[in-house]
Amino acid sequence: MLAPSEHPTFKDPLADVILRSADNVHFRLHKIVLSLASDFFSDMFSLPQPGRGGTAASPSSTLNSESETVDGLPVIPVTESSAALESLFCLCYPIDDPPLETVEQVRPTLEAALKYQMREAIKITTARLRDLAVIAPMRVFAIASRLSLIDVVIVAANAVRDLGIQDTYVDELEEISVEAYRQLLDYCTATPGSVNATPAPPFMQSFGEAPMFGPAGFDLLDCYSLEYAMNTTFNPTGAELVLHTADDIRLGVSKDILTLSSPVFAKELQSNGGRQAPVQQPTVLTVPESAEVMVALLRICYPIPDVPITGAGVELVSVLEAAERYQMDKAVEHIQRELLERVHDDSPSGAHHLPLYLVACRLGMRWLAKKAAYRTLRRNLLKELAGAEVRELAWLGVSAGCVWRLLEYHRQCKAAVRSVVDGARIGSIDSIPWFSPEWKDKLKKSCQCCMLSYANWLPCWFGSYMDAIGNEEWPSGATAVGDTALESCSTGAYIDGCETCRRVTSFPTMVNFSKFVQEVIDQREQEVRTTRPCLAIHGLTYIYNTYRDPGRYVCSGGIPPCLLEDAVSQLTRPTDDIFGSSSGGIYAMILVHVRARRDGDTLRQKRPLRTRKKQQLQQQHRRRHEGG
Repeated sequence: MLAPSEHPTFKDPLADVILRSADNVHFRLHKIVLSLASDFFSDMFSLPQPGRGGTAASPSSTLNSESETVDGLPVIPVTESSAALESLFCLCYPIDDPPLETVEQVRPTLEAALKYQMREAIKITTARLRDLAVIAPMRVFAIASRLSLIDVVIVAANAVRDLGIQDTYVDELEEISVEAYRQLLDYCTATPGSVNATPAPPFMQSFGEAPMFGPAGFDLLDCYSLEYAMNTTFNPTGAELVLHTADDIRLGVSKDILTLSSPVFAKELQSNGGRQAPVQQPTVLTVPESAEVMVALLRICYPIPDVPITGAGVELVSVLEAAERYQMDKAVEHIQRELLERVHDDSPSGAHHLPLYLVACRLGMRWLAKKAAYRTLRRNLLKELAGAEVRELAWLGVSAGCVWRLLEYHRQCKAAVRSVVDGARIGSIDSIPWFSPEWKDKLKKSCQCCMLSYANWLPCWFGSYMDAIGNEEWPSGATAVGDTALESCSTGAYIDGCETCRRVTSFPTMVNFSKFVQEVIDQREQEVRTTRPCLAIHGLTYIYNTYRDPGRYVCSGGIPPCLLEDAVSQLTRPTDDIFGSSSGGIYAMILVHVRARRDGDTLRQKRPLRTRKKQQLQQQHRRRHEGG
């Protein structure tokens, strides 16, 4: 560890306490100033320090008689950076206020002021954050929502709605809850005069904490009660091993089955081998899970008929996390298989796919998230986000960023489908990019009048058919082969068509063409890939421009300078789509420019190695020829 450095401003020799920042910088301060500015430090310094005659230290070392000292002064380590502490202490001391002009400067200072209960610093930094809502409203909204600053939240929400940028991604979305983001979306999309259009929603739903025994109505087992399990399969009476659960229930289990099912339990039981229980007394292991979770988990491991786990989110997450914690591979595979079956369940409501997507995000199951997200297409996500089943998942800690990625996936799928429909309404058959060569030849030969108009080559019924599909805001593959589209197709052929298109023999061509359009629409949606927001939204050119002129792009809500290094490092590996699968390579030229700027080199495009060697060989050949 490097030796700590002294801060150039806060180095008064009359100081009586030292605060050490996370980056190992010492701030020599005065207890009286900190006590007057901060209730936190006032209470801390009032606590007696054993062996130091009342000298106080940090809460973690208040009772430690061997606290670190420098020059006889107690050293209090804190978790904030030196930049944040410098701005914070400048607000406490009678010196010039710090330049709090960007979100990157205001946020850490405000968080530190709230942590240490510095009233005046909180007042000043909150006002600065409110002013920044005009420049970066989405970021300010997320930060204020996380910090429960209701006045700032409302100001930022109004700015987001006025600018219509609620669909913009910011990194701070990963820190707020789904419910807070849903309230913002409802507020921004609500019609004037409605309940959601009033700037009163709290927008403050932070990540909930998991209840000890699950939420209300926590029912893991279908047709299999906990009382029945305790009296039959898991009766603790006479059992050789008892699991003592978090809700103070004892479950009798087979030691052999538990040992074979879980290496974790096997190791625990082996370590307890030297501490034998009294005669006729079972071995007792205490587990942090509830009895319902353990019963559902153990039933998968026991050689008895499987009982399905009810619920789409909370229950499965609890059981799966317990299975992974105890390394029960059979249970993990069983639950994953059940999740996959639920994804493919095409019930009329389909409301379970959104909770499954959120559960998959929570568990890091990208393959499941991708399948569940595809099943949510063309559904009203805002309405489903307000449902009871999604709100029940609040304590899982799923971030708003997961919802943004799902909404962005919807937007890109919709745009891909609209490009198929809208791009076919104008131009000739050769100008439609999604036409296969086979169908180009078929359509050219299917219509007699089109043979006379070489510039078009489209059959008479084509326009009516594409208009019928395009009437839907987000057409699907089923729309392409639906009765409405085919009826419009045949009607257009009989009313406006030529003699060839009016014949009954042309109808099979229409039906086959509709199936081809269905395949194209489904394929376009399946090909949609969304890169991660730091690269997809800001873009590599944006990163490069930020390097050239950081102030301009930071003020417009771009990537802050402190994050540019992380952005550059991400360019060295393939980008990921929103579900985690690889979707691209490396943008080498931009990477070279950015790294050159970072390293202080002259911006220039480096030539590939093969090109340089080729030029060197050409020069050598030229010199030999001139010398000869």
